[in-house]
Amino acid sequence: LYTTLASDATSYNWSVTGAGNSISGIGTTGTVTWAAGYSGTATVSVTANGCNGPSASASTTVTVRPTPTATISGTVTVCLGAASPNITFTNPQALAETVTYNINGGGPATINVAANSAATVAAPTGVAGTFNYNLVSVVYQTAPTCSNAIAGTAIVTVTPTVGTPSTPTPSATTIC
Repeated sequence: LYTTLASDATSYNWSVTGAGNSISGIGTTGTVTWAAGYSGTATVSVTANGCNGPSASASTTVTVRPTPTATISGTVTVCLGAASPNITFTNPQALAETVTYNINGGGPATINVAANSAATVAAPTGVAGTFNYNLVSVVYQTAPTCSNAIAGTAIVTVTPTVGTPSTPTPSATTIC
């Protein structure tokens, strides 16, 4: 939402740059609709109409951040008590992010991921079972944070260790 005011103006003409972007408004307020997937620098401009108008243009430059996103990987099956495998969170953006995830739908946990980087969480292997590491959302670490709901799962399956088999039957050592 952008606002302006010019003395003795009867109406205003709004414009915005950037492929697919649009702006609506003829009064002192212009509302920009950013094209899906648009990021980069855009210019919002306005002129005032009236006697001897339109006026010279007044403009402001706006930086539109890309929608934050992240991916998760590390699906693996390991034995109970094995070395902890890593769950990897990858940030493809040029800005640092905070990723929110949960394990098996439980309470939220977060991990900070540097720009164009990856960060890992070691998955414990002390309890047998299947553990789903689910992406929930991602935000930039600096304002504006641009929150985005995301999806993706890495599954860690921890299997019990094999026990010693019982003595085969029949247990007779001499047979005919």
